[in-house]
Amino acid sequence: MEAQFQIENICEGTEFQQIILKNKDTNEYISILPEIGARINAAHLLSNGNLIPVLLELQSSEFKTNDELFNNAKLFPYAGRIKNGTYSFNSKTYNLPINYKQEANACHGFLYQKKFDVISKNICNDFAEVELSYQSIDGHEGYPFSFKTNVIYKLTHTGEVTIATTVENIGENQLLFSDGWHPYYTLGNAINNLSIEFSGKEKIELDKNNIPTGSRIKLGKDHKINIGDKNLDDVFCLLSNGSVNEISLVCEEKNLMLNIWQDSGGNKYNYLVLYTPPDRRSIAIEPLTSNIDSFNNREDVVTLAPGKKWSASYGFGLKKTRK
Repeated sequence: MEAQFQIENICEGTEFQQIILKNKDTNEYISILPEIGARINAAHLLSNGNLIPVLLELQSSEFKTNDELFNNAKLFPYAGRIKNGTYSFNSKTYNLPINYKQEANACHGFLYQKKFDVISKNICNDFAEVELSYQSIDGHEGYPFSFKTNVIYKLTHTGEVTIATTVENIGENQLLFSDGWHPYYTLGNAINNLSIEFSGKEKIELDKNNIPTGSRIKLGKDHKINIGDKNLDDVFCLLSNGSVNEISLVCEEKNLMLNIWQDSGGNKYNYLVLYTPPDRRSIAIEPLTSNIDSFNNREDVVTLAPGKKWSASYGFGLKKTRK
């Protein structure tokens, strides 16, 4: 019996090396770019008989804007801003490169442009998956820690995409980090007619340089945002009563709902960033383990002893709206 899934490695006819996981029965597929941070670059999923481009695809590696640079990227070893690029850990002070110069902040780590090695490819009856890995022995400027990061992408027969991350401390000293992702969702059209629903706990107040002030705004359990012409760049702390938090991105006009989930609980993805790029072709719905500037405020920052591992997952899939 012929396998339902296939995994292709495409190098010719495209600017990027791509790994394609495809369901041959439905034509659903996802694309991963191992040489540019192991980022996911495309997800075409089936709903109501149509293939929907769920993610905004990166078209060029020139990275003329930050929106292109972080398009669908992994954010590690810090997700979001680090104030002035400076932090202290175990009685030592470190200085990270300032890449958001207008804010004087370091932002989103450095894995988004690193080459990952392909560790394994697996095709099973119900899914296809690929595992990629990046290892840092000598550390990076402002972050002299040794670690290994593995990412597993899986496409299932039900059209769900899951993305699992494992971090291992391979050094001799304690490791600190926050982890996150920066997916740009589209549902195939402009975002003004979309709405977002999630179980919020608090909205985190930010100053003019997008650093938390320490104040928070309480939210109702069922929080809904009609995007319209809103310009979002907001951080939320989510309720963590169960094993996952769920976020719905809804397009009533097309009878589409993207169900996004992220692991919940201790050291998992308990934070959420919503960001609308200026072109309004997509919305970033970002799972984060920690608050912004977590290396300084220590709000849910993750620490690992030598030899220890951490893992967390998030994923998404299309469903019909509740009409």
